Amino acid sequence: MIGVSGIAPLAPTSSLFDQEIVTDGTTTLYSFPLTAFADGAVIKLIVSFTSSGTQHCSYEVNIHKQNNIGLTITPVSSRTYNSMAITFAASGFTGVDLTLSSAVVGVLKISPILMNL
Repeated sequence: MIGVSGIAPLAPTSSLFDQEIVTDGTTTLYSFPLTAFADGAVIKLIVSFTSSGTQHCSYEVNIHKQNNIGLTITPVSSRTYNSMAITFAASGFTGVDLTLSSAVVGVLKISPILMNL
């Protein structure tokens, strides 16, 4: 089992974000729960989307979870091409919503690079 920052094992929680989703060309909203993460968790993600055409985008995102106080989602860097973008929003204090700017078929990849749990 691998530990990130020497604080917590990756296995129980990383699968929530370590995903590759083939989009269906209809759905634009993708939601992920944060209930498995402890209060005070910090998660750093790489999120990318590539379509079968020429629409692409990628982001580095920080998520800070504070139960019953707030959830902060901060895109640190981004690259977009041909009008494709992703917006990130907190779903209360318990989840993250990713919204694609266009309903297109493609691959949405989400990879955790740091989890300070």
